[in-house]
Amino acid sequence: MKASAQPAGLDLPADLTLMGVMFDVIADIRQTLTPEARERCPGCAAVGGFLDERIPGPPDGLPSYVPDETDTHPVAVLARKLAAGNLFTSLAAKLAGEPISARVVRDGRTAMTSAERDQLMTILDGSRLAMRRRGELRTAQTDKLCARVTSMIIPSRVWDREALRELEETDVPLGAVLERLGGWREPLWTWPFCSDDVVINSCGRLWLPTMSGGRIPVGLATEQVLRLDGWAA
Repeated sequence: MKASAQPAGLDLPADLTLMGVMFDVIADIRQTLTPEARERCPGCAAVGGFLDERIPGPPDGLPSYVPDETDTHPVAVLARKLAAGNLFTSLAAKLAGEPISARVVRDGRTAMTSAERDQLMTILDGSRLAMRRRGELRTAQTDKLCARVTSMIIPSRVWDREALRELEETDVPLGAVLERLGGWREPLWTWPFCSDDVVINSCGRLWLPTMSGGRIPVGLATEQVLRLDGWAA
């Protein structure tokens, strides 16, 4: 993994830049702490338990750090808004001063992993397949790259047929579709100031209201937000 570094021409607080380096190291450690490794090696299990106790964020997940409210740096403000549950597409449109478009690669419907099934509570209805998309979010008028994104959606939980068709067949941004349906984003982790070109890594669980007035998790999405000085107005 590429070590974090302070981006040239971007005045980042030194402590947060160092935090990004530390998060890179933790992410590398997490990749080695598989359930199999923990079973074979008591030391690995001890390291994993220590990280779960001491590192902010969900157990077994990547670190999550939200800058303090007193930090007015644009990246810090955006990180707080993502951590508060805002959909990135709408935030990006406000920052860019123009609509956001997507360039999507559709990977079809595939089986979810056990971790994905746990995260999306498939015990509720026995869902097994997820619709997967990946690609880029760009400013619609000036074609500037805002973020690289990946997502997975449980199609059986999207009750609006036209919305499901858009996700399966078009390049309409996922956030735009969910916002229209009253969806929201539950943050899983937020990781600002993380490399020389990616200023925020984030992941969220996506929710929609149900026809009966309840709510249900419909998917997961990750965003790698590019340097704001490259696309934000």
